[in-house]
Amino acid sequence: MPRGWVEAVLGQIADVTMGQSPPGSSYNTTGDGLPFMQGSAEFGEHFPEPVKWCSSPARVAEPGDVLLSVRAPVGDTNIANQRLAIGRGLATVSGSKHATSEFLRLLIQHNASELIANSGTGMFASITGKSLKGFKVQLPPMSEQRRIVDLMSSVDSYIAALQQQADAARSARSAVLSELLSAGGDDWDEMTIGSIAEVVGGGTPSTKVAEYWGGEIVWLTPTEVVPRDGQEIFDSERHITTTGLKNSGAQLLPPGSVILTSRASVGFVALAGIELCTNQGFQSLIPNDYTMARFLMFWIQANRHQFDSRAAGSTFKEISRSNVRSIKIALPPLAEQKRIVEIVSSMDVVIQSADNAVADAKSLRSGLLSDLLSGAHEIPESYDRLLGVA
Repeated sequence: MPRGWVEAVLGQIADVTMGQSPPGSSYNTTGDGLPFMQGSAEFGEHFPEPVKWCSSPARVAEPGDVLLSVRAPVGDTNIANQRLAIGRGLATVSGSKHATSEFLRLLIQHNASELIANSGTGMFASITGKSLKGFKVQLPPMSEQRRIVDLMSSVDSYIAALQQQADAARSARSAVLSELLSAGGDDWDEMTIGSIAEVVGGGTPSTKVAEYWGGEIVWLTPTEVVPRDGQEIFDSERHITTTGLKNSGAQLLPPGSVILTSRASVGFVALAGIELCTNQGFQSLIPNDYTMARFLMFWIQANRHQFDSRAAGSTFKEISRSNVRSIKIALPPLAEQKRIVEIVSSMDVVIQSADNAVADAKSLRSGLLSDLLSGAHEIPESYDRLLGVA
């Protein structure tokens, strides 16, 4: 441990308070009382955005307190920017003469994996007040804490600027795509999706038969496609065998097929980069010779609301094959489809580059924070001049 650092438990260097659920009758959406947070659902990048209020709070977070999620997901943090009523899904960690709230948040972020390990597993994972207060940490002197907070704040500002660039590129893409698809023309034809593409469902082999699984055939589920919306897919988490394919409702989709989620998260799309199949949560499209697959994918992205609005179901929303087939599309000639695809694809390259820059910066942040909080790298005292500290 570096000279001047001490080992302590969180309860010795901070005031830790576990949240408590107020009476159910005190919850409201009319602004009566304090803004209320039950858990991390309304966490923002740094500050929460509550959507409920509480007229009889049992526990209150003060401005500047660290808000820590103590129930699944354990370890997420925010800073309270106003007085807040907090329920059992949160705890507050308040700064003291030993550590500032800003530094404590960094300390918790760095140790999030250990907090999670101490909270159990599954949807009911949680960490107790005793475990949280007894959590061991290494604490640098206050001067080093101040330098670490300032340096990490600069890194966070840089990441935020990169994220703004990525978000702006996405907004521009959406606006350009909408304009291109609404241009129309005498040579554009109104058609149904069923007339320009074959609509193909999916299936799942029995999970009780081992020989159906572990083969070479890529087999996708909606949870894999949703985060890869608009991308080309070449692999999956699970694979099935030829025997599994034959003994299920799954069908092989040729490369270039438009993979369309039809269940739960409806209307997310990707392109099949290779021959693959899906489970029953899809109504995928095999375009005919008059339609470019990538154009059809872009059109669906811009018109996702049409698919979601036709989905129905009590347990989960799902759009049927007949409904997918009946959706109308204004289809330009192939030459115009190609022009639209080229324009939007070039913007996707810019977005991917911006996303990569954000990911690289976050990786840098993680490594830097680890070095700083382990003492592997100490910030020199000369840095204080940048902070205006004598």
